[in-house]
Amino acid sequence: MSVTGLENEPEVSDETAVVPAPRTKSRAEVAVVVGLLIILALGAYFRFVGLNWDRDSHLHPDERFLTMVGSAISSVDNPLDYLRTSIATLNPYNFGYSLYVYGNFPMTVTRVAAEWATGVCDAAAGAGGERPGWCRHTYSGYDGVQLVGRFLSALVDLVAVFFTFLIARRLYDWRAGLFAALLLAPVSYTHLTLPTSDLV
Repeated sequence: MSVTGLENEPEVSDETAVVPAPRTKSRAEVAVVVGLLIILALGAYFRFVGLNWDRDSHLHPDERFLTMVGSAISSVDNPLDYLRTSIATLNPYNFGYSLYVYGNFPMTVTRVAAEWATGVCDAAAGAGGERPGWCRHTYSGYDGVQLVGRFLSALVDLVAVFFTFLIARRLYDWRAGLFAALLLAPVSYTHLTLPTSDLV
């Protein structure tokens, strides 16, 4: 007996076998991708425009404290020194910041990114010594490390918008994913302009 339950099922030869056509993206899938890209662009606009909202005046007291810590620490020469907390140059406690309770990982990532950005700006200045317009700050210094922290905080939250889409799409469907991402795209703008580690 055959799978379909029909006794007289015609036999299919190799010559008449139907080969499935390669799967092409439907218009709906393309529309979902375009919609997600528009939502992510909207979220990026709300997160990255105006990162220097205080014009280097350090108005927020918590951010000012994080900026002082971020500009005081420096990356370690020997990776094993990071594990020796008594001598680690990435440990805020070694610089007199005994009230630092935010966790070392976000500050370490911020400091390493700030030193990298400062190195890129120094390399872009070249022999002439004149920095490009996007290098107006020394990103590893007091008036620049907060911008790196704000950028990283906003970047992590933009990734959260993408993962919100993925989770809602998995639980429900693509419409719910786009709707959830759209709801989250402009949210938390004022909180995200601060390099707080509770978001990371």
